[in-house]
Amino acid sequence: MNLDKIFYLLTLFLLITHTAASVGEHVLELKGNVTKAITILCIGDSITEGGKTFSVYRYPLNKKLIDAGYNIKFIGPKSVTKGGVRLSHAGYGGKNTAYLDKLFNGIYAAHTADIILIHSAHNSFHHQKPVKGIVANLESIVKKARSVNPRVTILLGQGITSGKLPKYLYIPQLNVEVGKLAKRLNTPDSIVIAVDHAKGFDWKKHTTKDKVHPNAQGAEKMASKWFEALENLPHFKKRSDRTAVKKIN
Repeated sequence: MNLDKIFYLLTLFLLITHTAASVGEHVLELKGNVTKAITILCIGDSITEGGKTFSVYRYPLNKKLIDAGYNIKFIGPKSVTKGGVRLSHAGYGGKNTAYLDKLFNGIYAAHTADIILIHSAHNSFHHQKPVKGIVANLESIVKKARSVNPRVTILLGQGITSGKLPKYLYIPQLNVEVGKLAKRLNTPDSIVIAVDHAKGFDWKKHTTKDKVHPNAQGAEKMASKWFEALENLPHFKKRSDRTAVKKIN
C-alpha cells in the first residue's frame, strides 16, 4: 500500500470520526433537556388562591415536592410570596367553576402547564342544584386543556367538607360525580384522576371559624393528598430518576 493511499484512508477515518462525534454531541445535548422543571398550574377559588385569615395548600405542597427531590415549577397568572417563597397560581376568590371555565382558554394559552390541579367545588348554593353544571364546566376545562396540550395531566380535586350549611350540602354529591367524570375522561395519553380531599378532612378540625377555608392543618391535609396523587403518576419523576446526560465538549 503506497503512502498516498495510506494518507487518503487516514483522512477518511478522521472525517468519519469527527462527524460521528458531532452527531453524538448533538444527541447528548438534547437528552440533557429532560431535566427541565415539570410545570404545575393550580386553579380554583379562594381555597387555591389563599388569604390573610386562612392557609393554602400550595406552599406545603411545594415544600413536600422539593424535599422529595422533584424539579417542579408552579405557574399561573397570579403570584404571592409567603415565607420567602413565591408561587404562581390561578386561584380566584369568590368565583365558581363556571367563571374558571370562561377564563380558562386565556389562562392556559399563557401558562401551558404539564399538570393541572383543580379544586373548584365551592361558591354555589345547594338550592340552585349546581352539581350538573359544575361537572359540565370541569369537563369543558379538561377538553380545552387537551386542545392546547394533548398530553396534559389533570388532577380533579373532590371538594373538602364544609360546615357552612345548607349552602354546601351539594358537595358530597358533587364529589361522587367528579369521581365518575375522572374515570370517564382518563386516557393513557392524558391522565385524569380524582383526588379525594373530603376523606379524612373534618371541617370542625381543619377549617377556620368560617367553616369553609382550611386552617394550617387543613392546608397540610390537602397538600398531602395532592402530593400522594402526584407521586403515583407514572411519568412524574424525581431529578435522580431522570437521565441527565451532559454535553461532551
